[in-house]
Amino acid sequence: MDLVQILVKQIEVKQKNTSLPKQCLEEVNKENKIGDLVDAIDLVHGSWFEAKIADIKAASISDNNVLQVQQANDQMTKENGATSDDDGLIYQVVFDGYEDCEEPVDLSLHQIRHRARKLIKFEDLKFGDKVMVNYNLEEPKERGFWYDCCVTNLKNGRSTKQLIGTIFVGADSELENCKIIFLDEIFAIEKTITLMDQISVSKNSPIALSIALNVKMTKLKLPVLVKN
Repeated sequence: MDLVQILVKQIEVKQKNTSLPKQCLEEVNKENKIGDLVDAIDLVHGSWFEAKIADIKAASISDNNVLQVQQANDQMTKENGATSDDDGLIYQVVFDGYEDCEEPVDLSLHQIRHRARKLIKFEDLKFGDKVMVNYNLEEPKERGFWYDCCVTNLKNGRSTKQLIGTIFVGADSELENCKIIFLDEIFAIEKTITLMDQISVSKNSPIALSIALNVKMTKLKLPVLVKN
């Protein structure tokens, strides 16, 4: 009996690279680039933390479906009257000061923005203003995380100052009639623009956002940003 030897040739399957060439990225989005310092939203609690863009890639079909749902439910986007259009890109960000989680988090364009750096004086606030404030969901009198807030009531007397607003928690939740305690730490909400081209990080670094170390909101560790 003749023996027939069959040789099986292994075909190398190359993994599809979803990262866009540098030139394509520049044409699609001229506002953000790898290395930009941004504020990024934590999808679990809806609060904002300082982060850095580690990579930018094209969104897959599944990514686009998820992003469309997130944006459709984004209350702050609706309140601001912002466009619902996205740029079709995924921004991989790394939170600052989060040593236990070095893996990038995938976010869309409307979930990142220029780092907050402009403090707003209480006297300059107006009804309906959208700002970023520090608030503790569980202990309103204690320091908490950073949330977007819509000003709904202001009292500016000689001896009493009071700010009441609606806190936006993540994509689809809002908490009304919240009394803001830290009136000297109210930040303007920045637009999504190129950070590295506009400011010198070494000379004009924004004020670091501070959060409570003992906020009992989750078993997961979150970025700790402490004001120097």
